Amino acid sequence: MRRKLRAWMLPYYSFSEGKITYYIGRFCEWQNDTRSCIFHLNNDCAGQLQNVSLLEGLVAMQRIFLDKVDSTMSVMERLMSQQRLEEGSVVVAAGQYQGRGMENNSWESEHDANLLATFVLYPHFLHPSLQFHLNCAVSLAVYEAVNAQLPDVRVSIKWPNDVYVEGKKVAGLLIRHQICGELLDVTYAGIGLNINQVCFRSDAPNPVSLRQVDGRTRNPGVLLDQLQQILMKWYDRLRSGHGSDLRDAYHACMYRRGVQAGYLIHGRQVQATILGIDEYGLLMVREVSGKVTHCDLKEIVYLIS
Repeated sequence: MRRKLRAWMLPYYSFSEGKITYYIGRFCEWQNDTRSCIFHLNNDCAGQLQNVSLLEGLVAMQRIFLDKVDSTMSVMERLMSQQRLEEGSVVVAAGQYQGRGMENNSWESEHDANLLATFVLYPHFLHPSLQFHLNCAVSLAVYEAVNAQLPDVRVSIKWPNDVYVEGKKVAGLLIRHQICGELLDVTYAGIGLNINQVCFRSDAPNPVSLRQVDGRTRNPGVLLDQLQQILMKWYDRLRSGHGSDLRDAYHACMYRRGVQAGYLIHGRQVQATILGIDEYGLLMVREVSGKVTHCDLKEIVYLIS
């Protein structure tokens, strides 16, 4: 049974001053399990999180909502450096001013328009050599969530972990791992999903939002609910030993798979066809000459016509 909304005081400790400071937070919604309650911090709190050393009471919650931060992944890493959150927990922000993308790229997002989130997972069951299976799980989750919103539009996964709609980028993922010995200890899955933004000002070549595709305005919180459920579904399949199934599903959704197109491979401009990914997540492409190359991230560039 849900409880009434209420305001309360929550302490945090500052690195710079070493004393307790208080800020106002408010619960937006209660679930039956208090560990799953949704929490929202006001603007001042979001800014103060740059120097958080410990958030008492907050670290056990599965959803942490902030207004504006440097990046959700940076906040998650700072929280995790003090105390582990429950697996599947997520930091969500209405805005970022240092959003992180692949290869040190930035991520543009209009305030309060899109979904900006970082999940934490503990894939101790997975050997580091198979870490790309986690990319598959997260990519498939975002793909499925987008496909449910746009059932009549062609959705695909651009290797290694972007989601495309009709050849344009609607979502980007940043996956970071912490390895302990021969096991994956922690995985951070950062997700940026363009939902309601209609004007993109960065030099990104082909961004698009769900709203630009079908004209509908959506509630990012609803998509977060759906995405979290779908992500844990794919993650549980991976944990159950179905990594090869995830790889097959990933293959079926791949952007440009089986289609001859232009690429730069090791600096050479060629026409080639994507065959899929190998067991380590490298992209396999076959040039018109018949040569098959296994490419890492920095070894191939998709040419946009």
